[in-house]
Amino acid sequence: MSPRSSRFPLAAVALTVALAAPFSADGQSVAQLSVSPGTTRCEQLVTLTVTLAAAAEPAGVVVPLTSSLPAIARLPATLSIVGGTTTGVVQFRCLPVAQSAAVTLSAGSSTATRSTVLSVLPLLSNATSLAISDGTSNTLIVGEAPPAAPPAAPAATPPTIALLTATPATSSCEQPIEFTVGLTGVAPAGGVVVALASSNPTSIQLPPTVAVLPGQTSEIVRVRCSPVQQPSAVTLRASVAGSSKTILVRLLPPVSTSPKDGSSGNVIVGLTTTPGTPAPAAAPTLTSLSLTPLEVPGGIGVTARLTATTGTASVTVSLIPDRGAQAVTLPTAVVLAPGEATKSIVIDTRPQREPVVVEIAASDSRTPNLRMSAKFVIRPPRVRSMALISSSIASGASVNGRLLLDGPAPDGFAVRLTSSSATVPPAMIAVPARATVVSFTLPTKPSSTGATVTLTATALGDTTTGGVATTVKIAP
Repeated sequence: MSPRSSRFPLAAVALTVALAAPFSADGQSVAQLSVSPGTTRCEQLVTLTVTLAAAAEPAGVVVPLTSSLPAIARLPATLSIVGGTTTGVVQFRCLPVAQSAAVTLSAGSSTATRSTVLSVLPLLSNATSLAISDGTSNTLIVGEAPPAAPPAAPAATPPTIALLTATPATSSCEQPIEFTVGLTGVAPAGGVVVALASSNPTSIQLPPTVAVLPGQTSEIVRVRCSPVQQPSAVTLRASVAGSSKTILVRLLPPVSTSPKDGSSGNVIVGLTTTPGTPAPAAAPTLTSLSLTPLEVPGGIGVTARLTATTGTASVTVSLIPDRGAQAVTLPTAVVLAPGEATKSIVIDTRPQREPVVVEIAASDSRTPNLRMSAKFVIRPPRVRSMALISSSIASGASVNGRLLLDGPAPDGFAVRLTSSSATVPPAMIAVPARATVVSFTLPTKPSSTGATVTLTATALGDTTTGGVATTVKIAP
């Protein structure tokens, strides 16, 4: 056994997977459920990945999630997997524990589930090793972790669905219908993903999900409906965190503007062709636009997913940034080939000192006046980790270390370093533009008694995480 392993024994239940009958949702099953890391001290995000046995149907699949110990590992009630894809991901933070615990995470119903076990270990009360790469070599910089913190307060109750409205509520499908999804509270960091469903996707096809951005309470979805021959009604549902709302949209046949035939006085509906003339190719139409993730540090790409009805002709989709154009780069047009129902592109973002809301509008060449839109937020980078060259120094010596950001820095960016003792004065560390790693040196004041000082690094503009902390021991 190595010195490190003998010093910090991992007395926890090993990661195990219990495979029951696959969960089936509308004929589609969960093939695999995995958690990473399998063993954690709750010092980083935990990722739960649900993999389907086959690609989700166009309307998407909603998979129920449960946790055997929600006080330690709280999961959302459901996970929506986008149509045409096979995987969905949930990221969450667990709460620190005093004793090792095994939490069973499950996807599916009570009679058909796939489960995996997350092993949660207590926080270390003494030093452990932290390591980051300096970006130019394979050198690892070792520092010291902060003392164990008391268990955090239980996570706030996630917002639920407060309202679902449609404008207009009665339509002949000549203009898009706007659906407003409202929450009971403000969406937390990372946003809230609301699952959508239609009782008649042929008439009104909704995107499988809509995202409410962090700090917002509502979002608007614009969709087009397909003309009907007879009056009909479609029920639409929005659901999240075990709550749901429904609304009824009435569809009417379109008012014909076709000319009369001049002989019978009957109205001729639709397109007329000369006998023997081939019918024109069926052109697809854009049905939805989705963006993931909802929030990124500048310099990190965002995936835009376009969904359209299939046809025998190609269609060109125009993309326009209605808001935040200065912060993104994207193609002005995307072509969906004949028979191609979905297409994904990457939107490049630029580093920002302040949060920027970006709204992307999309319209197809067949009906350019009917537009879809979606939003995401570009935020300043945050400190991902802080590591010290030495975790113990002599009185009056300098503290040397490095900071790792989760995205490239914008111009004029800095990280604020504060300490728990006047022995180490606070400092502002300038970060070069586009850099993700920066070194720092902090002078210390002589101390006759010595001290253990907690250093906290917080990026400018970060009002969410509280920064990253580590400790240094200063000898007398």
